Parts: sequence; C-alpha cells; structure tokens
Amino acid sequence: MFTVAADGKLSSSGELLLIVSLVAGTLAGELLQIDARLNRFSQKIERRVGAEGFAAAFVNGTLLFCVGAMTVVGAINDGLHHDPGVLYVKSMLDGISSIVFGATLGVGVCFAAIPLLLYQGGLTLAAGLVAPYLQGELLGQICMVGYAMVACIGINFLTSEPRIKTANLLPALLVPVLWAVVQNFI
Repeated sequence: MFTVAADGKLSSSGELLLIVSLVAGTLAGELLQIDARLNRFSQKIERRVGAEGFAAAFVNGTLLFCVGAMTVVGAINDGLHHDPGVLYVKSMLDGISSIVFGATLGVGVCFAAIPLLLYQGGLTLAAGLVAPYLQGELLGQICMVGYAMVACIGINFLTSEPRIKTANLLPALLVPVLWAVVQNFI
C-alpha cells in the first residue's frame, strides 16, 4: 500500500501481501470458475430479457460497483459505527457511473444493483458481527486489493476483448482477512 508521509515522501508496505492475495485469489477464482458462472448467469438473463450486450453490461457493472474500496470501507463503517456516510457518497458516484455505463453498455448495468445490494448488505452485517476483530491495517489491506481489482477493470476497458477475468479475482479480497487470522494465532 502506497502512502504519502507528512514530509511528502512516498512509502510503501504490503506489496507482498497484495501479490499473494491476487495470485491466491485468482487461483481460487479459477478453481471455482466464478467468471464463467457469472457470465453464464448473465447470458441466461440476456436471453430472457432479449437485450444485446446485457451480459457484458451486467458483469462489468457488478464488478465495478462491488470491488471498489468505498464499497468495503463504507459497508464496514456502516456495520461498525452505524455511519452510512461513505455509502451515501459511493451511491452518488455509482449513480453517475451507471448512467455513463448504461448509455455505453446497455440495460444490464441496472441489474448490477442486485448483487451490489447483496454484497454491501452482507459486508455491513458481517462487519457488525466481527467488529472486535477488524483493525485499521486490515481494512487498508482489503482496500489495497480492491484498488488493484479496479485497475484490472480499467485495463479490460482499454481492450476490445477483456483479457483479465476480474470476477475470478474476487476471492483475493479474503486473503488479507485470512492472513490477519493466521497472524493472530502465531
């Protein structure tokens, strides 16, 4: 995680955890075939709705709205401190993004609200349950992985055919949590 100190110097920590998280998360995602399952699900909906490009819009919208740091921090902040302020700001930003995505990708972006609700709601409830175990450093590590995933989404938008199966990276968000559990037992 890169930070800027008060004197303006750039410092970093956690790069190894980031790399391990992305590699382990990708392996788990490939084994679980998260991307393929998400694509099959969205293609089923695309056939039922009859909208061309629905699957790509749904998958890209879901990933963009679910993996950002504001999603994790906002939901956890709401669960721990009953303060949804970050989620309010995130919802305004997501609303603007969804208008742009909807105009370029199609109606599938609207349906990304369903997994977003389940994901953010689940994080909020889970944060309330595990409040004593969450620390600032752990949140920073989870957000660091989330930022890397958002960068992967951006890379996919630069090419005509997505090269990074970003959905398969989702388990990477759990690696910092598992690392924190291991550190507590050592």
